[in-house]
Amino acid sequence: MKLIHLTLLLLSALVLNGCIDEDLSSCYDCDKDNLLLDFLYTDKEGADIFADNIQGVDVFVYDSN
Repeated sequence: MKLIHLTLLLLSALVLNGCIDEDLSSCYDCDKDNLLLDFLYTDKEGADIFADNIQGVDVFVYDSN
């Protein structure tokens, strides 16, 4: 019974996968200019301790509106 549910779940994921087909002409082109975000987290001596203390970073970008 679980195999049937798993199969239906996988099939529905494949069937419902698609493209929204929006006009992206006004969007920023990442191929022309690359954007690099550099996150620094240092201790008192200046050593980088970012990877040891931070598990993940979420970045949100909003416009003025």
